Amino acid sequence: MENRNKLMFGILMIFVVLTIAGVNAQIIIKSVDTNPQVVKPGEVAEIKLVVENTAQERIDDIIVKLDLAALPIAPSESSTEKNIERLYSDDTETLIFRIIVLPDAESKIYKIPVQLTYNQTKRDSVISLMVEGKPELDIGIDENKADIIGKAGDLSIRFVNKGSSNIKFLTVKILESDSFDLISSDTYYIGDLKTGDLDTASFKIQPKNQNIEIRLSATYKDQSNKEYIITKTLNQRVYSEEEAKQLGLVKPDNRLMYLLIVAVIILVYVLTKYLRRKRK
Repeated sequence: MENRNKLMFGILMIFVVLTIAGVNAQIIIKSVDTNPQVVKPGEVAEIKLVVENTAQERIDDIIVKLDLAALPIAPSESSTEKNIERLYSDDTETLIFRIIVLPDAESKIYKIPVQLTYNQTKRDSVISLMVEGKPELDIGIDENKADIIGKAGDLSIRFVNKGSSNIKFLTVKILESDSFDLISSDTYYIGDLKTGDLDTASFKIQPKNQNIEIRLSATYKDQSNKEYIITKTLNQRVYSEEEAKQLGLVKPDNRLMYLLIVAVIILVYVLTKYLRRKRK
């Protein structure tokens, strides 16, 4: 009887140990690596997860899944779910997920939920992905109404964000030049300029010669608050007054002709009146 009780106690202890081992069995993400480490919007990247079995026993049928549903990230030539057939104690397995960041993704750190499923257990973990695009500001002349020497007019400068990151706090300054006089303020604030968007800044100038050189300084920040300062020189040819008249850009000044016509009319009237009086 005593031997039987000892046997039952031994079996019970083995069962308890196995139960505790099963409860404590853990699959963890040991390390995460992305290539490239900083991903641009529209770019494909690889996420390498090293999964480790920290339990004291072998674990079978481990499922590792990335949850991308709420993120501007999609799988690329790869599934979001990987299966590990078996993983022995203290062993590791490397899984590679290929993803693509959508072109309209904002520049920031994205938290990607990772679900680990094994032994009828689900564990949630989180990994991070750094997405950072670079703004690219294209500058050109949109419209120039100051196209005649000595005639003041509005100069409109076009700004296009061709980059993969939004622009914030865009401020434009037109620099002094010997080729024109600046009549308006030298600074124009545009503000935010999203990827693919266009905006203009207007300055009033008066050209002093036919070839004007427009030097601009643009200051702005990207979504990570990194500051950019760029300069741009634009060249524009304007017309002399004579060329403008020949091209029909300037209407001829007819005031003198009108004065002469009026003078002739008055002279004819006076002469006519004088001759009538003389005849009488």
